[in-house]
Amino acid sequence: NSRGLRALCDGLGTDEDEDSAPGIHVHVGGDDLSVADVSRLLLSYSIVEKLFEPIYRRQSRNYCRPTTVDTLRWWLQKVREYRHVHPDQQPRPRDLVYDSPADRYSDVNLHALAKHGTIEFRAMGAWYDYDYLVRWAWLVREMVNVSKLGIAQREWTACKTLDDVIALLRKYGSELPSNQLFADKSPERVEMLSTER
Repeated sequence: NSRGLRALCDGLGTDEDEDSAPGIHVHVGGDDLSVADVSRLLLSYSIVEKLFEPIYRRQSRNYCRPTTVDTLRWWLQKVREYRHVHPDQQPRPRDLVYDSPADRYSDVNLHALAKHGTIEFRAMGAWYDYDYLVRWAWLVREMVNVSKLGIAQREWTACKTLDDVIALLRKYGSELPSNQLFADKSPERVEMLSTER
């Protein structure tokens, strides 16, 4: 419930013809994440990422390439390299990305861990609708929160719709949204709206 964000969104407005290159980046605190938590986040996001595409409100993905299995492989390779050089230390996620090539242009940007202690989600387009942005912020925060729990991968692969993802995050997440957050079914609202579970 941010009056400042609401006022900003009201002032900027939304435009269907907006250039698709700019985007809204959401940073979620990640200093408390373990290497395993980040691995689970990358895996779960890569599984459900296609379900998010209709809600991104962008056409160009140059600055927020999809999180793929290759991203997870890159991360696991960084873990192996660190453990080879420091066999007696348990790496922290920020240790693995600090000297990495400066490629932050993926929809889940881990490079923000070294600089800000956050996971940066870059996929959302320049769509300045307050309720829409609050829903997106909830989704990505809960993706991070649930990554700490180590739930079975089959729970993510069972998700076939955005509603399934929302139900999973409600089941395991730590920030239950109000029923109103996903209850609006008016035609003006875009695909992010979901039925209540």
